[in-house]
Amino acid sequence: MIMADSKVTQRVIQQQTHMSLRSIKRIMSELQRKGIILRKGNNRSGEWIVKE
Repeated sequence: MIMADSKVTQRVIQQQTHMSLRSIKRIMSELQRKGIILRKGNNRSGEWIVKE
């Protein structure tokens, strides 16, 4: 989902996957910690970058 839309929000991911928002936040935090995804810009108007 992030690769398809770099501005996707965690709430939209939660709605599309039917997972809890807490789970989405935990997974994305872990991906950031591992350097797989990065957040560019601020939380409101920023975007996700996927390291390939």
